[in-house]
Order: sequence, then C-alpha cells, then structure tokens
Amino acid sequence: MSDVFIDTNVLLRVFNEEAGFEDTIEDIAEIKSSGHDLNISCITHFELLWGYYLYAEGSDFLEKYENVRNVLEIGIVDLTKRDIEVAAMRCRSKSKIRDYFIGSTVKNRSGSLLTYNVVDFRWIENVYTPHQFLIE
Repeated sequence: MSDVFIDTNVLLRVFNEEAGFEDTIEDIAEIKSSGHDLNISCITHFELLWGYYLYAEGSDFLEKYENVRNVLEIGIVDLTKRDIEVAAMRCRSKSKIRDYFIGSTVKNRSGSLLTYNVVDFRWIENVYTPHQFLIE
C-alpha cells in the first residue's frame, strides 16, 4: 500500500480538540488499520514544534504529539534535493513555500495527502480529507 502523509492542519485539529476531532482520530486509525503507512513531512514536524515553542510552551502538547506518533507509528520523512527542486519549480508565493515542500514530498513518493486544505494542494494528485480518503 502507498504511504499516506498527514498535513499539519489535520494533526492540529486533533491536538486542539477542534470540532470533529473525534471523527478525524477514527478516520486516521481506520486508515492505519487498513495497512497504510502513516508519515509526516519534516516540514509538518517543524510546523508543529514551531507552533509549540511560539504558543504552547509548557503545555502537554509535546507529550501528546509523541504519544500519537508512537501509537500510530507515524514516520517523519526528510526533504530530498528533488523535493526542494519540485517545490522551487511550482511555488509562486513565499507564504506558501512550506505547503509546496510538503506537497513535493508526497508527490515524489507517489503518496496520498490527508489535509483539510485540499485546495492548497490541487497541484498534486491524491489529496483528500481523512474521511474522503476512506470513501474513495
């Protein structure tokens, strides 16, 4: 089965207990139990840690994050030279460069991306919300 990458906003919905977070947890668990390997880009890892140090230092966020990564066996995938080249070719906005790094990581590995910002990744294939992934 192909690798499934999880975007930052999906994990933040869970960690911040935003509306629908329970459904998101169930969907991700079902995707994992169906045999898919779960990953995040090193950029997603950076964004989560960056947000912690900017806004939530001293909270239990890091403990929750590591627990979720361990339970769901979520790997962290490094950027390659090719990922950077694809992002540089496609990106036309400084404010979107992190999305292009994430997208190129998924694209170059022929993976799927779970995100709630599907429109931001319309330049790659196999982009879904967690629930859409399950019904496709």
